[in-house]
Amino acid sequence: NVCLKMNVKLGGENSFLIPEHIQFLADEPTILMGASVTNSWSGYNEIQSYAALCGSVNVKASRYAALIRAQRKCTEVITDLANMVKELFKIFYQTCGLKPKKILFYRSGVSKSQFMNVLNSELTAIKDACQSLEADYRPTITFVVIQKGHHTRFFPIEKKNADKSGNCLPGTVVD
Repeated sequence: NVCLKMNVKLGGENSFLIPEHIQFLADEPTILMGASVTNSWSGYNEIQSYAALCGSVNVKASRYAALIRAQRKCTEVITDLANMVKELFKIFYQTCGLKPKKILFYRSGVSKSQFMNVLNSELTAIKDACQSLEADYRPTITFVVIQKGHHTRFFPIEKKNADKSGNCLPGTVVD
């Protein structure tokens, strides 16, 4: 475990996706991004929401960089997204010498009532980031919103099917 962590810190790759299994990554340089906003409910100050953006920084999608920004409380739209995206593009370019031709952007934590507002604002921010780097830079953007999360727990009925903590054994399949 320590060696795996050291390997990554020194620029190595512990795992990566096989290009033949994800052809869209192999065809053209593609950056994968994931974004979310977390709201804190303590009443100490105006800055209580945090926006996070994580993105791949190489063509094999094996290395990632993460950015975080504080923003006004209860703001679902990521207010500094254009600058955050621009930062990730620069890291991607520095790492592999290529501009992404495709952007696959995953956004979580969006309520149904905010869906169109977040989509319009953040898609515009991504496009603005692209054009601020180069006037005619227009990569393909796929914007995916994850709306539901389910927390399901499974417990073995018999102790012989449990590990020492009482959890399901590794490899358990639920159909």
